[in-house]
Amino acid sequence: MVRGSTQLYIIVGHPISQVKSPEIFNAWFTKESIDAVMIPLDIASDGLASFANMFRESENIHGVIVTIPYKALITKYIDWPSPQVSALGAANVLRRTKEHEIEGDMVDGKGFFRALSEKKVSVKAKHIFIIGCGGAGSAVAWDALEAGAARVSLLDEDHQKAQDLRGRLVPHYPGQAIEVVSAPPARFDIVLNATPLGMSAADPLPMPIQQIPAGAIVTDAVTAPPVTPFLQGARKNGHRIQSGREMVAGQAPLIAEYFGMKGFQ
Repeated sequence: MVRGSTQLYIIVGHPISQVKSPEIFNAWFTKESIDAVMIPLDIASDGLASFANMFRESENIHGVIVTIPYKALITKYIDWPSPQVSALGAANVLRRTKEHEIEGDMVDGKGFFRALSEKKVSVKAKHIFIIGCGGAGSAVAWDALEAGAARVSLLDEDHQKAQDLRGRLVPHYPGQAIEVVSAPPARFDIVLNATPLGMSAADPLPMPIQQIPAGAIVTDAVTAPPVTPFLQGARKNGHRIQSGREMVAGQAPLIAEYFGMKGFQ
């Protein structure tokens, strides 16, 4: 039951039907009898400024999750970006200060590696190959370097986008191996599909399954379907996989902490 006293949390994007955070948080609110609700909001890009202003002035919206395609665009409305947001130009969590200013951070990468750590997988000294250099891909690249990855390879159909991401990363991680590639590397330890490919059954695979090296872990940021064709093909070929839903679940405790939720499990 939503009441006048209910604390509101919003997840905003376009499209929004694929998001899983409301299921995770609303189940927890119900279980713990917390007077709160997370609401998915689908808005067009020309409505993002109005939404940011509404959030800034609202007294009962306590946090916002930002999903595709607004992780970069939302930064225009952030007053206090984290160092990672400032460097990458993308954010996926927002909160409001008492002065009605907006703070922003990015937890995509941390959630990704939290989920991998639960599988006893470390990125330290590993080669990670990232397909797609938008918000999620850039965050995973940042946190991979932060965690001591040996090499990060970046691929995007917009080659300049990959080059721009490399340019943002290099000043913060000088001397570490960060490369832009035009085709999958011959060897890597972890691959992430950080593109929307896989959301539609008609989509091509982000890369050919047969080009994935033996022993590599295959991961996806797409949350619906739960196991994308890319992951299905990789698993059939004997690879360990991590789904987008596992990545979201890995983020949930970090989002809860950022929003000041106590006791999230």
